[in-house]
Amino acid sequence: MSHNKNTNLLDEFINDFAESNLTKAELQSFSELQENSPALKRIARSGMHARRNIMQLPKTKCRPGFDQRMAAKFALELESEVKTLNSSARLVTESSQ
Repeated sequence: MSHNKNTNLLDEFINDFAESNLTKAELQSFSELQENSPALKRIARSGMHARRNIMQLPKTKCRPGFDQRMAAKFALELESEVKTLNSSARLVTESSQ
């Protein structure tokens, strides 16, 4: 559990670093971490390069109504998952009686 927390925190630092969203103190701490870990430095730099490349991609627009169609598809998928979970729960409850 602690490993996941540390990994998530490090991921947040890397993302914030790539997006230039670190405070001065955070940037100093993160820079010290990078000095002690060449692998972290490589990952952080690649995050910055990836963000820069993504920002250089041309902007595109989707067709009108895209968000409504996607919301409807998500709702149908969620409804299907809920039905499956409910039927599984019902089967488990019935078999345990």
